[in-house]
Amino acid sequence: MGLDDRDPQNRTRLIASSATAAFAALIAAVLAVHLATAVAQVGSRQLDRELNDLTYALVIALAAAAVLYRSRRHRESRRAWLAIGFGMAAWAAGDLWFVIAYAGPGPIPYPSPSDGLYILQYAGLIAGMWIISGQFRSRAALSPALLISILGIATIWSWLVYDEVVEGAAGGAAAVAVTLAYPLLDLFLLISLVLALAARDWRPEPSLLLVGAGFVALALADSVYAVAVANDVYVGRDLGDALWPISAVLIAAGSAFRTTAPTPVGPRGERALLRGLVIAAILLAVAILVVDHFSRVDGVTIVLAATTLAACCAQLVVLERDRRRRELELDELASIVDCSGDAMLTSDLEGTVSGWSPGAERLYGFSAADAIGHPLSELTVPRDRVGEIAMVLARVRAGEPVTFETKRVTRSGIAIDVSIHAIPVRDLSGAVVGVTTAARDITDRHRLEAVERREREGRLWRERTKAALAEGRLEFWAQPIADVRTGTVHHHELLLRMKEGGETIGPDRFLPHAERSELIAAIDRWAIDRGSELARHEPVAINLSARSLATPELVGAVERAILAGTPAANFVFEITETAAAENLEAARELVTSLTDLGCGVALDDFGTGYGCFTYLKHLPVTTLKIDAGFIRNLGEDETDARVVRSIIAVAANFGIKTVAEGVESPRALELLRELGVDYVQGYLIGPPGPLAPPTLDEGVSAATTAR
Repeated sequence: MGLDDRDPQNRTRLIASSATAAFAALIAAVLAVHLATAVAQVGSRQLDRELNDLTYALVIALAAAAVLYRSRRHRESRRAWLAIGFGMAAWAAGDLWFVIAYAGPGPIPYPSPSDGLYILQYAGLIAGMWIISGQFRSRAALSPALLISILGIATIWSWLVYDEVVEGAAGGAAAVAVTLAYPLLDLFLLISLVLALAARDWRPEPSLLLVGAGFVALALADSVYAVAVANDVYVGRDLGDALWPISAVLIAAGSAFRTTAPTPVGPRGERALLRGLVIAAILLAVAILVVDHFSRVDGVTIVLAATTLAACCAQLVVLERDRRRRELELDELASIVDCSGDAMLTSDLEGTVSGWSPGAERLYGFSAADAIGHPLSELTVPRDRVGEIAMVLARVRAGEPVTFETKRVTRSGIAIDVSIHAIPVRDLSGAVVGVTTAARDITDRHRLEAVERREREGRLWRERTKAALAEGRLEFWAQPIADVRTGTVHHHELLLRMKEGGETIGPDRFLPHAERSELIAAIDRWAIDRGSELARHEPVAINLSARSLATPELVGAVERAILAGTPAANFVFEITETAAAENLEAARELVTSLTDLGCGVALDDFGTGYGCFTYLKHLPVTTLKIDAGFIRNLGEDETDARVVRSIIAVAANFGIKTVAEGVESPRALELLRELGVDYVQGYLIGPPGPLAPPTLDEGVSAATTAR
């Protein structure tokens, strides 16, 4: 499959591969043409010399091709190695030009096109090293002390060799400039090496060590050549010349190793850089003293050397003072972070943890050793919220801080509510390189807010219910309860509703709030008063709240209704099994009092409690209402059938009638008839509705009698 040239990485690889192939093809073609020409024109002796020169050029050319080829494997520093590779290619091209263009015994012009290619070589090598050191992305590259140091050392060097260059250079200003450029470029090359070493706090990688050794060999070769030419003793093809291909091989060997991404030089790196420059300035000052011992050095040179050294030292003093101040600030900040209850953590732009504060350990339960190096999504993020990480990272990459509330989990699996603040981390160039996240546990706050919200909601509903009670907007709906054998309605259960603005509101919305206050007693009194009016005509079932069980006035209200003409047998009062369990003694007294009056009492939702059968021993109820949860799947669940059969059998032994709630299918109705239940209630029999004449219609009767 071919590479997609729209992808920047693939495009860079294509450029490197194409450049390497083109360069290799050019070398092969030039060599073939040149060797053929040498054999035809100058004979075997000249050919021997040409082959020696071509060997050097070929080694350098192969090293350049290797660097260009290897550059495509360097993801993080590809641009740097491309620059170095093109610089070496210019070096090889300059050698080839020199060997081919000036093969004969004639004069060699100076400067020649080869010199231009050599100078271009230095530009590529220096640019590559500056990219590796991260100087093009760092404001430290513009440090006044750094510029003064580099320019000062370069000026001192130029001043030292200027007279010798002018005297030794045969030609005009161009020859002097080119001759002066070579030692200056070697100096800049070594300075760029110092920059790269300082950027890594003087702990270089193998690639940088090999490249640095190559640069030193290159500078030595140039120096040996310059000294030999100045003293008219240069003969060529000696150990000094061998240093050039050796330097190329060392640089090519360095390209075989991984080089990490360039990191901008921070205060620490800048301090290390200036220490290196101070060392260079001291060595240069010593060199000046040595030179001055043999021949007087111009006073201006000594002044420049002293100024450069002073500038480096002054900047070091300033940086050291700033370092101490920053360390104090960072120590203070670290103590604040460590003592903070918030969880502070840092991660890269892929979500991998790089920093983990004690607060994070206290909040999430993971230690720093457990967390660092692992993705956040594997530590604290619930599975259903992993997508949040990608959302946060996308916004942070765009330089936007993110604040939100969400769910997280601790090491023990406990879910907590947290408030998240994610802030972009930028390097010295302003690029976003990571994320700092502060997380605060707000579980208790949410719990309090939920309590306050429920209290506000409860107050609101109690006010609305109180108003409805005062304004006569409470009403009863009725749901029929039928005899399973005859299909006729035995009685109706009265279900409370509230009218408000044309809307009918069910009891599940307002009654739980009323039960938490004295308002429920007023509702119970209203229910007994209104229910007693309906009970004069037919039997009705009235639900009593849990708080009514301990209210002596309730029995008195029933007595008064009976004395007013309501048949006691028409009253069926329903209490839930849960309410009875909360206050069994009060429930027993109430049930006993009501049954003594001749009223019926039904135990509602029977079967949901753990000790449901024991209530029958203490509560003299007349009816058990089997919870709808056992009825809905009666035809499919044998366990439900066994529970219902047991309840019916126990109730029969106690002489208690049974009502099956939630009857919704003919199959369930048929099974209940077979199991021996007494009454049925549910949507199949009839849904709750506004009060109507208290008889079942023919459809209900037909449903209950169908077999």
